[in-house]
Amino acid sequence: MSVYIWGFGKLGQLGFGDRESVFVPKELVICKNGDRPAAIKSGGLFTAIQTRKGDVFVCGCGKYGRLGSGDDKDVLTPIKISPAKDAKVSQIAAGSWHACSVTYLGRLYTWGYNSKHNVLGRDCDKRCSFEPGLVTSLLKTKVKTVSCGHNFTLVSSEDGQVFSWGCGRYGVLGSGGEECVLQPSLISCLAKTKIRTVSAGYAHCGAVSEDGRLFMFGKGSDGALGFVRRAHHCRRC
Repeated sequence: MSVYIWGFGKLGQLGFGDRESVFVPKELVICKNGDRPAAIKSGGLFTAIQTRKGDVFVCGCGKYGRLGSGDDKDVLTPIKISPAKDAKVSQIAAGSWHACSVTYLGRLYTWGYNSKHNVLGRDCDKRCSFEPGLVTSLLKTKVKTVSCGHNFTLVSSEDGQVFSWGCGRYGVLGSGGEECVLQPSLISCLAKTKIRTVSAGYAHCGAVSEDGRLFMFGKGSDGALGFVRRAHHCRRC
């Protein structure tokens, strides 16, 4: 697998060592040790790349610690970060201002802008986290997938459960209301459905079950949720 990248590059998010925009796809080489890229995620003015060997490389805007590099400096060329000592990453996710990684052991690490909604899901009262930290409340849960919304986070587990936390505006947490949730909480209306994967957007979300059903929740403006009946404000599962 090769990585090709293009677009707005002012904060170094393209990874080519400068701040220039690129108008046609251009290959970005990050691995020189025989490893190869396995996945790429584009966040708010930053980029995260996961390799087949489970390493994570980041570049772009460092504000709020969204790169997990230890400070808030912009990075113009991809650098390797370590979510945890000797841990290998199976999945990454990038949001507007925060990012997450899941290890092969099912542990979740988060970093970046925490905000007053505790978007990182950790026992942390800091505004930002400049380095990856373990979400300890999920230690008894083997995390499978993670997805970062604008200011909230979704997780699915190996046994098909879904957890959400952060800002609940528009019903994006699937909790039946719009209240903020400060710690990972089970989405009860999906508890009897085995969910395979989740996806968080800016203000709406989706979850796909093991038997191929799609569940949508969050802001329903302009038909974003795909329901036949138009949602006035938001629809929740």
